[in-house]
Formats: sequence, structure tokens, C-alpha cells
Amino acid sequence: MVGEEVTTVRVVDDRERAQLLEPGVEQPGVGLVATYGGAADLTREQIVSLTTGGPDDPCWTEAEATLIRFADALHHEATVDDLLWSTLREHHSEEAVLELLLLAGFYRTTSYLVNALSLPLEPGAASFADYAG
Repeated sequence: MVGEEVTTVRVVDDRERAQLLEPGVEQPGVGLVATYGGAADLTREQIVSLTTGGPDDPCWTEAEATLIRFADALHHEATVDDLLWSTLREHHSEEAVLELLLLAGFYRTTSYLVNALSLPLEPGAASFADYAG
């Protein structure tokens, strides 16, 4: 394994990554939404929803709303109930569900570090004010 190239296979696309960000958490949230926003083909309405709205906003499909509920459940309760697991699996493979879970944990860890250390936004980075309804 030493010296071998490691290839990462992504199952989850940029749009799904953006929907995993914690609601109301400016860092790294808005910066990542702004970063993935173009690649993820998110509308301004969807970016506003990710920063100040929720899964019931009319801009989301059923699959997207389920993904946002998944992120919200992990954020608020650090677990997911059986009904939400079942609904998530209607839209995503087992591999994608695992990747989504790992990404949510990575974003949470990043949020802890950035906010606990009071790191400033990067120059030119988006902020909640940029997406005020």
C-alpha cells in the first residue's frame, strides 16, 4: 500500500453535500454553500433556505427535503430514527448513506474547530448577510 496511489470514489454529488450543512451555523456553512452552490446548481432561494429555512420550503424536492431532515436530525439529536433511515434509503444507496453520514460528521467537526477558535471568514467568503431573505 505504501507508495500506491489512493483513489477516492465519491458517491454523493456536490448538491447533496451542500444540503448536509448545519442550519444556522455560518462557518463553515455559508462558505461551503457558496463553494458548492455553483457546482451544485443551487438557486439563491435554495441557498437562503439552507441558511435560514428548512426542508419544508417549497424549493426542495422530496429527496432533497429528506436529506435536509437527515442533516437536521444529526445536528439536533445525533441520531436518525427508523422512519427517516427508511425514507433516506428510498433515495440513496447504502454507500451514499454512509458517505452522507461521514460528511455530516466532518462538517460538524469543522464547525466546532472554526467557531471555537473564532476563526474569521476568509477574505471574500460569503456570509449569512449575503443571503438575507
